[in-house]
Amino acid sequence: MGALKGASQPFVFTQDACPERTPSAIEVEVEGLREAHPLVAQLNFGLIMTKAFNQHSTQWQEYQEQPWGRLFYILSNKYLQPYIPNLPSKILDLGGGNGRSSIVYAKAGHNIVIVDLAENLLNDAKRSADEAGIIDRVEVYNCDIREVSTLFSKPEFDVILCHNVLQYVDNIEDIIPGIVNCLNINGIISLISMNQYSEVYREIFHELNPKAALDNIENEEYISSTFKEPIRLFTAGELFSYFQNFSLIIEDQFGIRCVNDYISDDSIKEDPTFFTELEQLEFELGRKYPYNLLARFFQLIIKKIP
Repeated sequence: MGALKGASQPFVFTQDACPERTPSAIEVEVEGLREAHPLVAQLNFGLIMTKAFNQHSTQWQEYQEQPWGRLFYILSNKYLQPYIPNLPSKILDLGGGNGRSSIVYAKAGHNIVIVDLAENLLNDAKRSADEAGIIDRVEVYNCDIREVSTLFSKPEFDVILCHNVLQYVDNIEDIIPGIVNCLNINGIISLISMNQYSEVYREIFHELNPKAALDNIENEEYISSTFKEPIRLFTAGELFSYFQNFSLIIEDQFGIRCVNDYISDDSIKEDPTFFTELEQLEFELGRKYPYNLLARFFQLIIKKIP
């Protein structure tokens, strides 16, 4: 089994973990459901985000088209591409939303399945697939990713994308068995999450706010600027620790956006020449230690072994 240096014990998100933060309106609504209906006591952070994703789907698409959004998809696809099997392969995109990470593979001839709670984003994925003439290679499920073990009870996927999704789940350890079970032997999991270490650097270099940087040294939570809801911050070692009891090895580790988020002048990123050169720099830094350790996101390529 693979391991990362510095792996720590799993963290379960609870409201008590951040007592000074005022609960959002959506969290208050969900808490009311918990109190009124004991049978829905298992409603988790993913359900809270369902409403947030649907409410802010337009803002999410705008983010995807910003230079930093485009960089994320360009880099994550480039790093994953060498691990995509030959045609035809089957790819599962968990929490895949509008399919920005996975539809590119359907265009290349692969079959993809997107699971997401946000109906608005799934509708966008279907529309994009239809316009590209690949709707026959795209399947969507409007449900919680915790249902993965029910939807897919046996190994059938060659690649599983977990891109910026597990930080929205409270009891991560409960869904990992289902994810691993539906992956074929020698299959690949592409695991991406926001890097806990990056927030300190973003606050000081991008926001020029040393006090906020100091306050974030031990912070394990971040309020999403797009969805206005808290997400869990992980280190790469901490997130992989949830997978360590399974027959998995880490094939590679990359950093996504090693410098972009620390450049305070966002307007310069709109310049085509600067963007092209920045993309080239980011691609090289994201593959090299120690630069990849301070990227805004980490990407782990994990392989299932016999």
